[in-house]
Formats: sequence, C-alpha cells, structure tokens
Amino acid sequence: MYRDEYRECKSIRGRFHQLFTTGETFSCEEWKDDFKDCLQWFKKMDQAALKRVVQHEKARVAKRTLNAVSNDVWEQRSEAPADWALPLPNTINNLFKTSPLARSREKEEKDKSL
Repeated sequence: MYRDEYRECKSIRGRFHQLFTTGETFSCEEWKDDFKDCLQWFKKMDQAALKRVVQHEKARVAKRTLNAVSNDVWEQRSEAPADWALPLPNTINNLFKTSPLARSREKEEKDKSL
C-alpha cells in the first residue's frame, strides 16, 4: 500500500489533484520512507522501522480525526437517524443480485464447498 500511495502521490494525476484541492503539491517522502520501513520490517523484522511506520500512521489518523471533528460545514450527529436500518428498496436489492460483489461472494461460497 505504501508503494502505491507513493506512486500516486508522485504521479501527474496525483500532483494535479493536490494542486486542485489545496493549491500546492506535497512532499511524497513520508510515503517513500514508510514503504522502505515496511520492507525493512518484513525482510529483517526491524523493530525501529516498525515503530516509525506506526508513528506515521498514528499521526495520519490524528490529523484526519482532527480535520473531521473541526469541520464547521457539517453538523456532527449525536446519534444515528431513526430510519438508518430500514431495508433497502427492491430496486437496489435487485441490482445487488447481479453486482460484481454478489458474483464474487457466490464464487467464494462455491470454492468453499469444493
């Protein structure tokens, strides 16, 4: 995943998205470092590399949480809407029957039974 994130960050598409959403491009070095540390962990069980990756992930989660909580555009809910668990309409249920996810589940169940 870290390699994919690094590649996306450095790609032309990724750079355009960064410019479009924030007005500037980002350094992609943290993704690169995390990828290298991840490899170090899997190849050599390097505890220091693992700690660096975990620290970066904790920082990402904290930043994302802070951004979500400090968002003043949307009102935060204190509880779920009363109708959140109602069944889906039949049109959506019928679409699900032919979806790639449904086919994948059918294949998994068929493979398990063999």
